[in-house]
Amino acid sequence: MPDSDIYMQRAIELARLGGVKTKTNPNVGAVLVHADAIIGEGYHKQYGGSHAEIEALTSVSDDKMHLIADSTMYVTLEPCCIHSKTPPCTDAIIKAGIKKLVVGCRDPHKPMNGQSIDLLRAEGIEVLEAADFKSQCEDLIRPFIAHLQKRPYVILKWAQTLDNYIGKRDQQLWLSNDFSKVKSHTWRSEVDAILVGYNTVVTDDPKLTTRLVNGPNPMRIVLDRDASLNSEYAVCNKEASTLIINGAGREEQLDSIRYHTIGEGDNFVAELLAYLFEEGVCYLMVEGGTKTINKFINAKLWDEARIIKVHKQLRSGIAAPRLGGRRFKCEFMHSDRIDYVYPS
Repeated sequence: MPDSDIYMQRAIELARLGGVKTKTNPNVGAVLVHADAIIGEGYHKQYGGSHAEIEALTSVSDDKMHLIADSTMYVTLEPCCIHSKTPPCTDAIIKAGIKKLVVGCRDPHKPMNGQSIDLLRAEGIEVLEAADFKSQCEDLIRPFIAHLQKRPYVILKWAQTLDNYIGKRDQQLWLSNDFSKVKSHTWRSEVDAILVGYNTVVTDDPKLTTRLVNGPNPMRIVLDRDASLNSEYAVCNKEASTLIINGAGREEQLDSIRYHTIGEGDNFVAELLAYLFEEGVCYLMVEGGTKTINKFINAKLWDEARIIKVHKQLRSGIAAPRLGGRRFKCEFMHSDRIDYVYPS
């Protein structure tokens, strides 16, 4: 691997560290290189905080500050050129005297898209676009792209058997092993809300909490068309807040339970996601069942799927959701395999 590739790969690794803490901002990493040695690096750590380029510049030790002007900066995303919660990164790059910049991908946000690159080139800075890393860098900002559409980043999650069943009708079944269950609870701690359908609540009575790991509980969302769910179910306890999306016109707050109406029309999923984004939900996990997950698949409003494939067979039952897409990652949790899929 050429040295230049190593530095961009390092920037990508750094960007991933931001995780969901960046909220509606993109995950970005930056590396500052002088004479084939990294002298500074950083990433966008949290929403409202310094951007990756600034983190990289300020990480340079005092005895190496004089090297910055003769360094190359590698950054996964085109730097910003507008003032929002922080000053433009292009200003900092120009002020630092950096003469060469390597960009992983362009910023899809219209005020920036290519304009920052043009601005820096006009200032005499050599700007290269790393075509070999474009796909990886664009994957980093998939949540950001969803947020630009004023909706949450949607993760579909389910467990299925070898013969492609998700469960038995009106029967509680736990398919995944204990390792996968802990993994699922970790995922829950990383999202703002988790959504299931009415039938899942009635059949499985899930708590939808993070009780197996140390992390915050997400808001629980139940699609309950008739607003008929009674308070005996676990999702109605006070361990976390619960939002009941219904089509019965019910709008009220009862302790930790809130009711909101969205009509079951052709644009139901789009309207639901727009509402949740306005309510501060940046990351949404949809856990089931098949009917609920298929609503998002059919509307083409999903961004990632996490499919736990267990070494069991049911012979019959509720068919697992089917989707096309690109598997970008696979991991094993003992006997279970988890496929991570992006839309095609």
